[in-house]
Amino acid sequence: KILSLPTVRYANIRNSEAGCFVARIERVIEEG
Repeated sequence: KILSLPTVRYANIRNSEAGCFVARIERVIEEG
């Protein structure tokens, strides 16, 4: 369990970054 905690936290950070990235691209497409 100790090894899995940082992995889950890292995955959550990557997922949130990907979500912001996708939202930014969708916004650019709508404005374009």
